[in-house]
Amino acid sequence: MSRSQTPIPCPALLKGLLVAALALLGCVGPGASSAARPGTPQGAARLTFVDYRTKVRMTLINEAHTGKVEFYSQKRANANTKITTNEIMGHLLARLEDQGFNGHAQPGSAPLRGAAGELQSLELNTREATVFLVNSSALNDEARTSFRQCRLAFMQIQEITSQAQSVDDPTGRAVFQPERPGRPKN
Repeated sequence: MSRSQTPIPCPALLKGLLVAALALLGCVGPGASSAARPGTPQGAARLTFVDYRTKVRMTLINEAHTGKVEFYSQKRANANTKITTNEIMGHLLARLEDQGFNGHAQPGSAPLRGAAGELQSLELNTREATVFLVNSSALNDEARTSFRQCRLAFMQIQEITSQAQSVDDPTGRAVFQPERPGRPKN
């Protein structure tokens, strides 16, 4: 097979990679069933990460929250939300619990903008409650370590979750235009 005929990975391979990533996180394994984990929601869940310095906002929701077809078929301003399976979200939330998220989180919604010393936040919304944890200079070492581990778990799952979002970005059209004589190159 030549380099130009690189095969497209099959869904079974992608699922295998996802399971391997979860295993590395410690989310899957004997006795790691989300149904058996206390505090793991059985319904809709949304986990949002915000970096107040860069204004980056990323969200993971599960299929119980919103279906992929329903969500991805609507054109949006950005592609910052990804939808994962209920099972993966359950394992991710169990991982957050294992890392102490629930013990350090505060009730309510995370601040929209960080105050002085507030760097990032994680907000979890389930049918049971909305809670958040802010990474700030005011956190003790244990809470700061917990936040970092929870952020890492979120980022790993967010990174490997596929997405098919249509984005309304008229400034990006030029990239797909054929080159013409006299047209400046980027």
